[in-house]
Amino acid sequence: MPQKKRLSGGEILGWTLAGLGGGLLAGAALAAMTGRGAPARVRQVITGWRRTPASKPNTTGGVNAVRAALDESDLRTFAIQIVPVRPGVVELRGWVPTRPIRARAVRLACAVTGIQQVINGLLVLGEDDKRMKPVSGLADQTA
Repeated sequence: MPQKKRLSGGEILGWTLAGLGGGLLAGAALAAMTGRGAPARVRQVITGWRRTPASKPNTTGGVNAVRAALDESDLRTFAIQIVPVRPGVVELRGWVPTRPIRARAVRLACAVTGIQQVINGLLVLGEDDKRMKPVSGLADQTA
């Protein structure tokens, strides 16, 4: 009967780490497939693996696409600035006359393909520009 070869300490450690890593990957895949919103999440992970660096969204493209969407609407008359934050995220800045116009600008920007988040920095004239009442008892000490 042949004698079994004993594994060295390094081999035991290597196989242990390989098993641990495989178990973690299998657990993560199982959690992604059985968790809430699993099909969309799995699809997002898979498309992220296949994405080439050239197809990654850039900040300039997002700004241009949002600008085009606003210019095609009746909002082109307002001075709305579109500031790139990071790929897929833009911030809208400026002054608009009413809340519905502010909401419409944000909805239009959110509807642009490739934009995942819009930061609303739009201010409403007559509401956001009112001065705060001065605190009583404080004296102006400007020179």
